[in-house]
Amino acid sequence: MNKEYLEAKFDLCINQAEKNIKEEEIAEAIKNLKRANSALSRLFGLEEEVICTFCNDNSKSCRACDDSYEGE
Repeated sequence: MNKEYLEAKFDLCINQAEKNIKEEEIAEAIKNLKRANSALSRLFGLEEEVICTFCNDNSKSCRACDDSYEGE
């Protein structure tokens, strides 16, 4: 991932989370905040935590959590 992509992903997710909050779509806002956090973590080369219940339950990454996901 390049820096510009991760910055754009962060901005998009933060902006969408703000819209979600204004529309009282709290669950969607949380998902978008987690996506923004993921992009920011990657931007700074930090370890990320698994962000969804699918990944937690199945001990593998899904498409939303891992941009390099290639399917099962």
